[in-house]
Amino acid sequence: MKRLPIISQVLIADHNEKVKIRKDKIDQIPDNSFIIRSLISGVSHGTELSTIRGELVSFDYSWDNEKRNFDKDGKKKSFPKNLGYETVAEVILVGEGVKSVCIGDRIWADVPHSDYYLIDELKDKFYKLPSDISNKKAACLALTRVALAGVHDANPLIGEIGVVSGLGCIGLLTVQLLKLSGVKQVYGIDPKKSRRKVAEKFGAISIDPLNENPAEKIYEISNSNADFVIEASGSLKAVHEAIKCCKIGGKVVTVASYKGGADQLYLGHEWHKNRINLISSMSINNCPHRNYPLWDLNRLNLTSIELLKLLDIDSIISHEFLFKDYNKLYKLLKSGDENVIKMIITHKSLSKQKNGVR
Repeated sequence: MKRLPIISQVLIADHNEKVKIRKDKIDQIPDNSFIIRSLISGVSHGTELSTIRGELVSFDYSWDNEKRNFDKDGKKKSFPKNLGYETVAEVILVGEGVKSVCIGDRIWADVPHSDYYLIDELKDKFYKLPSDISNKKAACLALTRVALAGVHDANPLIGEIGVVSGLGCIGLLTVQLLKLSGVKQVYGIDPKKSRRKVAEKFGAISIDPLNENPAEKIYEISNSNADFVIEASGSLKAVHEAIKCCKIGGKVVTVASYKGGADQLYLGHEWHKNRINLISSMSINNCPHRNYPLWDLNRLNLTSIELLKLLDIDSIISHEFLFKDYNKLYKLLKSGDENVIKMIITHKSLSKQKNGVR
């Protein structure tokens, strides 16, 4: 059994797009706290790249949680910042008063990429994992919840035509959830061939926006525009293209984060003419589910754990890196490589090929 003190290594983003390790000493376990040893963690490509590059809104604006708006003159966040928020781990030490977990339990926790971490049972977000869900699947819990909330906001009906714009991890999870929901057809839009191939495996008709007009192709195949689009790319140009894909009164649900202004979003065009509903899907940051109190964040997470048992995660995970090779991981992430879909960090190899495409 691991004993105190423990030196925890935590991945952080520092200035000049540098990724480093911060060492934290854990020399005691407060009441209602416990220590985990990480097994695997999922890399959130968009969020972590924006953090490394200093492009998060919080670098330029402060958030007033009471007024629910940003203030450019307020106190902003700065480097260093932790990286990651999806860790699968086992409990190795518990403090007095801990009631929710025992030594040996496997959990998912909203903590950064690290080898060990001290968790406060009363404050930190974590879930005990059932034995029939793999580490790799559990490492996609938060993104599955994002996809599920987006599908709920789209409110698809049996027989409808749905579109997913952006086929990263969230987009590919969304394709699978829409197929489970009973929609008539799902279209998947992404410029990367590797991602389109996975979407096709999940039953979507893929569209290459660099060589095809999405709205025209959808109309050509279905003899109709789409009922809704779930936008997961983070591109404001893609938001405009999503609006063009919809029929009168259709919906565009955004699950991505966007940077900068909207100079490629023309609200005087189809959005205005076709009375399109533009919906921001947000399942955290104190935003209640649109069907609250029937649904809340806890129910979304618990449902996502059950849904992960049905979803194909192996086809989405393209790369696996050991924790010690984090510099190689982030170099690849920043390169924009065509073959990158979802990357994970492990603390012992889960496959024969440790670094690269499985």
